[in-house]
Amino acid sequence: GWTPLVEAARYEHYDVVKYLIEQGEADLDIADSGGGNALHYAAWRNKKNTELIELLLTNMSLNSINKKDSVGWTPLDCAYFNNNPIQQAIIDLTRSKGGKRSSEL
Repeated sequence: GWTPLVEAARYEHYDVVKYLIEQGEADLDIADSGGGNALHYAAWRNKKNTELIELLLTNMSLNSINKKDSVGWTPLDCAYFNNNPIQQAIIDLTRSKGGKRSSEL
């Protein structure tokens, strides 16, 4: 069970994520059973651009940005395993908003 927000972030549905946030329908602090939040999945899976990640980062608390999942990974750790052309942009953007790797916390 993923929330609609996690599903939308995971599959790069920017308009859905934006709608859920604007309508107050999304709790950005909610994590799935594995401890991952929407930013974990977006940082790991997004391939088109960083707009969705920037939207999440702008609306999340620093605690959520640096939340560890059940294996101890933060969203930034997930970004390091996102092997695509925008990997470095995701890493740079997440760091600019205070994101840290689990080893830095």
